[in-house]
Amino acid sequence: MLRPYLLLVSCWSGIVACALYTTVVGWLAALDLGSSVPLQWALMLWGATFGWIVAEAFYEWQLHRAARLYCEDIADGVCPDRGMQMTSANAWKWYRRQGSPWWISSKRTRPDTHPVDAIARLEGRNPPPRNAQRDKCDLR
Repeated sequence: MLRPYLLLVSCWSGIVACALYTTVVGWLAALDLGSSVPLQWALMLWGATFGWIVAEAFYEWQLHRAARLYCEDIADGVCPDRGMQMTSANAWKWYRRQGSPWWISSKRTRPDTHPVDAIARLEGRNPPPRNAQRDKCDLR
């Protein structure tokens, strides 16, 4: 689970190292030249670096949130996708169709779903037919 994020964090570390190097060089150049322009360029690079990292982190958070909403809605039977239809592109479409919520509340109204039905939907099968009567093991 952490492997994709490890690559992202290592990329961010390289970007921050480059910004740090540019700041040190800009500071020394500003001292030698007697002008603050090299230091200003280095500080603008820090701003761009920080903005890039924040934008990437927000995008990754949004993708994680979309995947969570998608899986929960498939398990609950709200989303009709099954099996080979369960892709990241369809997850993003479902997220957009739901209104791209900033925060998906864990207390949102969700239908009562039997655990066997939810597992069947997530495995790509249709849930088994149920009797109108409750099973003895049904804890709902």
